Amino acid sequence: MKANKAAYTDNIASQSECEEYASEKRHIGKPARYEDESDSSDNIKEEMEELLYVNLINEVEDAELDEMELDPRHANDIRDPFVELTDRSFQTIFRLSKELCLFVITLLEPLMRPRMKPTDLDIRVRVLIAIRFFASGSYQMDVGSNIFLNVSQSSVSRCIKEVVNGLNHPNIFNEFVKFPGNLRDLDTLRRM
Repeated sequence: MKANKAAYTDNIASQSECEEYASEKRHIGKPARYEDESDSSDNIKEEMEELLYVNLINEVEDAELDEMELDPRHANDIRDPFVELTDRSFQTIFRLSKELCLFVITLLEPLMRPRMKPTDLDIRVRVLIAIRFFASGSYQMDVGSNIFLNVSQSSVSRCIKEVVNGLNHPNIFNEFVKFPGNLRDLDTLRRM
């Protein structure tokens, strides 16, 4: 028992010695790598302020999204990200501006299957689901669990297929996708 008590006392002494050593180190001053640089503390302060500012922006955006959690009673309701999201948040989620998304929706609308029954997804939602999938480069389950596009994986798959078919339609494809028609055009592209 006395041996255990002595080991315990030695351990306490060791801890207190470590604490004293650490407090002495704190009072020594700046680390050697910063002593030679006169403005290093200013640089560090600026970097810290910038990191704090970026962190604050991220926290505000996360808080906006957290406030928009789905009420379990309305789990199947699809929310309108055009109304509920700021421009910046919208672009973070979909990687396109609201205006560009609306342009793509109006472009694809005549080529997509109309809504046949009340449970069908709206064309706007179907296009947004596909755009979110393209933007995330992720799995279809991730897209379907988004609070604005709360749909099943199979619905995500159908939406992606329908939007891709619409984008590949000759009227749209030929208008927006251009390939070089001759060697001169190809050389011009290579020089860019």
